[in-house]
Amino acid sequence: MSSKKRYTYPKTKDYGHRRIFDYSWSRVPGSQTVGGVTTCLPAKTGEKTRTINVVGKVVLGRSPWGWKYLIPRGINATSTLSGTVQSIRAGSGHYSYYAVPGLNPSLGYCYKGSGYGSMGPASTGSFIGVSTSVSASADQIAKTKLLKKYLDARSTFRGGNFIAEVIDTYRMIRHPVDSLWKQTNEFVGRVGKLRNVYKRSHREYGKRLSDAWLAYQYGIKPLFGDIKDANNALEALGSSTAFDGKLIRAAGYVDGGSFGPVTGLSLSPLTSFISYQQSDTTREEVRYQFLLKARPVSFETVQETLGIQTEDILPALWEAIPWSFLVDYFVNVNDVLDSWKLARAVVGWGIRGAKNTSSRSHLSWINSNLPDGVHVRWGVTPWIFRSVYLNRIAMSTIPYPSFDFKLPSVGQNFNIGALWNSIRQTRPR
Repeated sequence: MSSKKRYTYPKTKDYGHRRIFDYSWSRVPGSQTVGGVTTCLPAKTGEKTRTINVVGKVVLGRSPWGWKYLIPRGINATSTLSGTVQSIRAGSGHYSYYAVPGLNPSLGYCYKGSGYGSMGPASTGSFIGVSTSVSASADQIAKTKLLKKYLDARSTFRGGNFIAEVIDTYRMIRHPVDSLWKQTNEFVGRVGKLRNVYKRSHREYGKRLSDAWLAYQYGIKPLFGDIKDANNALEALGSSTAFDGKLIRAAGYVDGGSFGPVTGLSLSPLTSFISYQQSDTTREEVRYQFLLKARPVSFETVQETLGIQTEDILPALWEAIPWSFLVDYFVNVNDVLDSWKLARAVVGWGIRGAKNTSSRSHLSWINSNLPDGVHVRWGVTPWIFRSVYLNRIAMSTIPYPSFDFKLPSVGQNFNIGALWNSIRQTRPR
């Protein structure tokens, strides 16, 4: 029975290894004359191997428990990381040289040679030190850019799919409420016209009033059902963990570097007349990434009264008509719809990453002190010795407050005073 391997954190990973480079060469050192006959000297061939140790060590922190479930909820699931690694990009290619016969008698006839493979100054190449601290200058640049991204988000962010779904659900409530408001006003108007009937016959007034209320009740009953369904959908959205997210990113970096001296190439016999130049470069980077989570702030205001059933209200006379209920209902709806105008964006998670890079490059070959009559051709890529320091930490806040923004077109205003005045005037004198 196999058991799952358990790690103890912080965990250290060793990236140390050896790199092996080799190249082959062939050369003819010149010529010899025997008995008046000139012939080329025997060709010499060989191979050369270089071994370079590359070091690297990274320390990893533990990811938060349940990180797979934290990510879709917009909660930080970042683990810490810190360490330095090295790498080599080997120069490779080929070269050839030859002497034009007769132009330089000291070299003799047939002076020539060639080579191919990982050639260059690997035997003398080296890594340079890399900073293991977060650059204050790069950090300041990144923070300045992050503030601008944050301010841009405040003025432009309006949510996404989740906010759109919430707004659609709000509209599911607003549409039947608008119809309910209209029918209520019409019902109040019909009741107002019954005042002359009241003067003639209280009994007839009561009958017509009951008929009007019954018609009103059956007209608004499906609207209450629609409001109830929308209210249930809104409650489901309120209990979900969904949100709209907006990533803001910013980076800052500082570069430096210098050119080293011209150095002889360690490839005999080219050492005497071919040189290369060395370049040292550094870059210190800081990167920020934050997730802004947006959700409406008013799910808590959803009330069951928005889905009240009409069976509980069956008046037969004017005094029994729940005018106060009608007014209170729309006052409540008005307050709730007003409260649905805002959403809030807060920081869900943040990451700060730092990367410092130091590189030593051996650049193009240079003709230097070429003997008379000697021609050299080459096609060799540069050697690059690179050291990289990495650092990553999780951040829960940025030094800026959360912000609110308005949801588009979800509010509604009812003239409650006009409705109340109409109801008051319907009472028979």
